[in-house]
Amino acid sequence: MEAFLQDRGYSDFLALVSEVFKKLVLRCRGITSCLGEQLEKQECRCLAALRPGHPKKTVSDDK
Repeated sequence: MEAFLQDRGYSDFLALVSEVFKKLVLRCRGITSCLGEQLEKQECRCLAALRPGHPKKTVSDDK
């Protein structure tokens, strides 16, 4: 990881993390509820499942 940062620079690393994060969020079914203020307040159920210590939630659980 350090080699990547030295090679590419910190801004490229942030862009990579941002891209991965977007892909994770887009996998969630209720993406519209994940946008805007709710995203900032971490009220999105999709994102809650990504927090450490939170039981993982799958789409099949959401019936």
